[in-house]
Amino acid sequence: MNLHDLYPDIDTNPQLVARAREMAPAADPCHDFSHSLRVISLALQIAEVEGGNRDIIFLGALLHDIGRGAPDSDRPHAEVGAELAEEMLVEMGYPADVVEAVVAVVAGHSTNSKRPRDTIEAQIVHDADKIDAMGAIGLARNFSTAGLYGIALYRYAPDINLSMIDDRLRDNRGWISDMHTATGRRLGEERYRFELEFFKEWEKNLAGTCKQ
Repeated sequence: MNLHDLYPDIDTNPQLVARAREMAPAADPCHDFSHSLRVISLALQIAEVEGGNRDIIFLGALLHDIGRGAPDSDRPHAEVGAELAEEMLVEMGYPADVVEAVVAVVAGHSTNSKRPRDTIEAQIVHDADKIDAMGAIGLARNFSTAGLYGIALYRYAPDINLSMIDDRLRDNRGWISDMHTATGRRLGEERYRFELEFFKEWEKNLAGTCKQ
């Protein structure tokens, strides 16, 4: 995929894109490089309405999860990723103000991050990251993760303590309330409505089974 063809007005820097792809956790179906590409697309879609610097948004979305593939697993991935992003961008000669802005995006993209999201670019990438975990894509991510780690899809017996989707609608409702932008909230609501319909069918399919 040639990102320059998709975003000709943005400095997509093939060298940086290649590095980001190499650093993506390929074994994680939820956070591989395809996730980063979707977050880029969503973030730029939000930016069309909400504004913000498209170059900073692109770079922040591209690099937001590079900390997940790092060996320093005892620290939050957003914190590790921010440090790695700074090193890479400085090495490649990006201006100091660009580096600072992108680092703020990467450091603050996670809902659990302690870094404030006080720029529109950080808010947009945060929202885009959460939206990608919702709707049809979000459900596919849930199912693939359940298969990868051997987690039950739902609580079909009393001894099932961990399942992938029993609490999903509650979680999605929380993600929507955490959105910073009106556009992000709207897109999240659309995906939430899809999941409501999906789970209506899910419950119909499970009718008569031993679901706890």
